[in-house]
Amino acid sequence: AAGFVAVGAPAASAATIAAQPAVLKVRSRPLHTARRLFGWHRPHAARRLFSWRSGARAALVIAVGVASTVAILSVVVIPAGPATLTLPAFIDDVRPTAPGGLAHPDGSTSLPGEVGDGTRGGSGSSSNAGDGGYPGFAESLDTSIRGPLSNNIVMRVRAPQPDFWRGQTFATFDGRFWYADSDPGRPADGAVIDVPPADGDVGQLSSGVDAEQFVQTYFVEVDQPNLIFAAYRPTEVIFDGAVWRRPDGTLRADVVLTEGSVYTVISTRAQITQQSLRDQGDVSVRLASRPEPNLDRYLALPATITDRTRTLADELAAPGASTYDTVMAMQGWLGSHVQYDLNAAVPAEGVDAVDDFLFESRRGFCEQIASALAVMLRAQGVPTRLASGYVPGERDRISGVWNVRGSDAHAWVEVWFPQSGWQPFDPTADVPMAGEAQQRTVGADLAGALSDLLRDHAGQLLAATTIVLIVALIVRLSAWWLGRRRRGRWGLLQDRWHRAATRRGLDTACSNPELARRWANAESLAPAHATLGVADLDDVHRLADALDRAAFDPTWIDTDDAYNEARRHSTRARV
Repeated sequence: AAGFVAVGAPAASAATIAAQPAVLKVRSRPLHTARRLFGWHRPHAARRLFSWRSGARAALVIAVGVASTVAILSVVVIPAGPATLTLPAFIDDVRPTAPGGLAHPDGSTSLPGEVGDGTRGGSGSSSNAGDGGYPGFAESLDTSIRGPLSNNIVMRVRAPQPDFWRGQTFATFDGRFWYADSDPGRPADGAVIDVPPADGDVGQLSSGVDAEQFVQTYFVEVDQPNLIFAAYRPTEVIFDGAVWRRPDGTLRADVVLTEGSVYTVISTRAQITQQSLRDQGDVSVRLASRPEPNLDRYLALPATITDRTRTLADELAAPGASTYDTVMAMQGWLGSHVQYDLNAAVPAEGVDAVDDFLFESRRGFCEQIASALAVMLRAQGVPTRLASGYVPGERDRISGVWNVRGSDAHAWVEVWFPQSGWQPFDPTADVPMAGEAQQRTVGADLAGALSDLLRDHAGQLLAATTIVLIVALIVRLSAWWLGRRRRGRWGLLQDRWHRAATRRGLDTACSNPELARRWANAESLAPAHATLGVADLDDVHRLADALDRAAFDPTWIDTDDAYNEARRHSTRARV
């Protein structure tokens, strides 16, 4: 009987409940509070606890919380980099190189003038070409070859924005080969190494060009040459060893950068925009009035240059146009008239590679496309050089690093501007200018990471969601089954009685006999809408009496006959 007082008949009258002091004594304050809080004192508590409506409300609360968090984080800008005092630098496997020289990833020396064998895929200028041994990382670069490049990650770069990770520049071009400067530069040792301005660098940017500190940390994933990669313009290197600072701005370590190596570069990056470059006018006109002797080698043209190459360069450079507009015109022409093709035919021996590419094959890869742009700009009196390194790679929004793969190895053009120094241009890679790169936020990266997760793991997420739904359904059915067992058949009949009364708009906070009286009264007050006859109302009273006895009569005995009779009353009363 006590069990039915607590669960089966919560609507009993105050007088009846007061007659059950034993039940009141077991309701301790913490338990009573928990029951009130979670609704366990009410009928069908287990069912409501695991109801779909409760689950939907919980899911809505979680969704609102996640959306609010992302919205708040969307205004939190990603920091430019870690604190200067904690920038990492580490080399585990030390493999020394020749002073100022260039070494292959395996530690062997790259000799000046060393080139490939002239065949497609020849990698004489580099070993381990598939994993960081791109042929452009050598003393010379043959524009007619491109070594095989894998899709393996060769390094990871922690940086707030994308940029060209430059490793090498080439100044001299003979019509087929590009050559790096022979001057090894000067070494510097120490944990923090200053990098002075190189040839063509602008020590003090003009008042119209802003600059920012740009921190990059490089995590080497496969053995690399001894090139220190950096975004232009590097001013400090945090490195566990010595670094040779060459006149062209290239940085070479005194050891091979083996797998697991870490170093950090701090660059002063001019906030360049299209307009700021356009405002610097025609570079050739400026140099005609104010020559820069240290830029002469970046204006030299190969002896093999053809007249039709010069003519095309003249046609694309509109009189009075800024150098930036000339570069855009040339890039536009290349985009419309040539095709990117890694299997392009090799030009015949002695043929100018640029002429063959522009007017004969019109098919090539980044080295040939960049060479054509560089030669045409030099023909207009604009200092230009070839640079090799890596494009930014794909950013992992969760870890915040750029995953750079072997296939991201690239060659592009660097053009000199009087107010901002060397600026990269590339018809084949889309890397935003520093001043036009979008400022990333934590919230945007979080949303992007979730989007990538949904896109890349849709199948796994669908399977996981299905499993969760199945588990939830099992829990729901188990709770329903356990609830029925705990309630018993008389408790379930009591629940049906209360639900039927609630559907008729009756207040069930009363005893069963009182509820039957209200039921009959409601039928008599609205005879036009009455649903039960006199006999049926008699069944309502009999059902109420049966339920009350089952809950409160200490002499009552549960029998199948008593239950079946109560069921017949409930059926006739349409409960």
